[in-house]
Amino acid sequence: MLGGTFDPVHHAHIVIGNMASRTFAGAPVRMLLAARPHLRKGTPAPLEDRWHMLQLACEQEPALVADDTEIRLTGKVSSIDTVEALGGRRERPVIWILGDDAAIKLPRWIGYERLTQAISIFVYQRTNEDLTSLATDFIPSNSALGLCIEAGQMFVSSQPVLDISASAIRCKARQRIPIEHDLHPDVYAHIMNNHFYQA
Repeated sequence: MLGGTFDPVHHAHIVIGNMASRTFAGAPVRMLLAARPHLRKGTPAPLEDRWHMLQLACEQEPALVADDTEIRLTGKVSSIDTVEALGGRRERPVIWILGDDAAIKLPRWIGYERLTQAISIFVYQRTNEDLTSLATDFIPSNSALGLCIEAGQMFVSSQPVLDISASAIRCKARQRIPIEHDLHPDVYAHIMNNHFYQA
């Protein structure tokens, strides 16, 4: 599972999702829309548009599945609610794909102790964060496939990722700098048609 606000979804998200799918022998990767993220102050694009853009980006990607679990859950939803809804448990963990900048913040997530009992994490390196502090709760693994055996493991991928971020795309859009090369054409068209990120 690769979660995010996807505000907007961009090429790096797609590349990371496909990379993870290949790593796990072609297993589908759920692209989970974070409907109401707790650690962010709002999202510039409305929820329904973020969901639509995610669907557009995944349409022609056989390994990627746009996932609306958090949209369908009612009330104040946290990550542990999502993981439990997806059936994550000690002997059958959800494999959560995270950038190192997000992984280092995991201890701040609601229900963190329960999360360590239900997920393993596949970390891709965006900012070269020092993840040793996580090693007390997530056991480092030399094999990505080993994450599937039991919850509470961490694998750090050495594969390079695209240097694209949603915040940089929004910043460029505000400055009228072209963003089409960072996005699926249909996602770009939706952004332009609705004048997102340009105020």
